[in-house]
Amino acid sequence: MMTSHLEESLERDIERIRGEIRDMSAIAERSLRDCARAFVEDDRQLAYAVILRDQYIDEKEKAIDQLCLEFLVRQQPVGTHLRFAYSAIKINLELERVGDYAESVARQVVKLDKFDPAPDVLKQWITEMAERSIPMLHEAIEAFVTQDAERAEKAMEAEPAVDALKRKFNAEVINLVREQKIPPEAIAHLMTIGRRFERVAELEGPRLVRARRRDASALRLVAAGTALAQRAVHRGQRLGPDAPDRARRELEPVAARAQVAGVPQVLFHVP
Repeated sequence: MMTSHLEESLERDIERIRGEIRDMSAIAERSLRDCARAFVEDDRQLAYAVILRDQYIDEKEKAIDQLCLEFLVRQQPVGTHLRFAYSAIKINLELERVGDYAESVARQVVKLDKFDPAPDVLKQWITEMAERSIPMLHEAIEAFVTQDAERAEKAMEAEPAVDALKRKFNAEVINLVREQKIPPEAIAHLMTIGRRFERVAELEGPRLVRARRRDASALRLVAAGTALAQRAVHRGQRLGPDAPDRARRELEPVAARAQVAGVPQVLFHVP
């Protein structure tokens, strides 16, 4: 069966979004690996590289948001394709947060540089947390991109193990302070590192997987915002430059309801 030009255009846009989400995930994974390695190897320069890379992650998050908005306005998707676009925006935001957590870990590594290197036992705990959480991130993103529900559920199974590792890590930190093997001033920095990896696992599991299960009311708000935004574009082309202002006024009540429902406000931007 031959596909129409519109169907081909729709699939091209979806594949482009999938590719951008995969790229964003790869960068976030790299930042997580690097910040963990910076802690284990006491590599301050690598930590600075992670901090600087976060700026690129922030810019990429904005670019993907814009790409999804353009897809919604141009294609006016419904059903599965609408849910995919909405989920892509939510997952893109979560990946940006993963980048923020990697940056936070890197900053703690820089602050710890004034103390003696962390004991090997703490480095082993962080290495194990990274080895569990980073593949979990990869699997969660691949589950979304391939729309594989079974793979998504499996990705969530590692989260309790990461939580348990963080508790053991914190207990070991307190024990080392009591034994005077690390200074009390290092406690906050070390526990922040453990907490960030735990937060990464929480994002990768329930939030990333459940992002594709949003309720119908939120999706209706997305559709309403998309239609009004497109109307603004046509008005601007046919009725003059003041037309988008009228569309923005129409969008205000829809956008307000959307904010309560947790729908990204970028969906209601009028060009």
